[in-house]
Amino acid sequence: VYCLKREMWGQATAEFELDHFQPQSLVPERALDYLNLVYACRRCNSVKQDQAIADPLILLSSKTVCVMLDGTIVGTSLDSKRLIAQMDLNSPALCRWRVIWMRIVE
Repeated sequence: VYCLKREMWGQATAEFELDHFQPQSLVPERALDYLNLVYACRRCNSVKQDQAIADPLILLSSKTVCVMLDGTIVGTSLDSKRLIAQMDLNSPALCRWRVIWMRIVE
């Protein structure tokens, strides 16, 4: 029931897609596991595809990443570098977005 509600909400708003944190192709037994379902923007979901990645929330809020003044993200661990590359987090559009938000916060 909860899985269906998540899916319906994501489809109705078109803002987020339902994503399997651990890809169904790699871990089929978790396909309907509620705790394996997360919201992801369409861009992140399409970039991730069937790749297994470390938990981005843990990595990106740790001391293994640094945001530079130009908006790029620099990883200091192998996992954080891999996540940045896999998710294309240093795309020009995302870097511009980060600079805007850094200026707002400043």
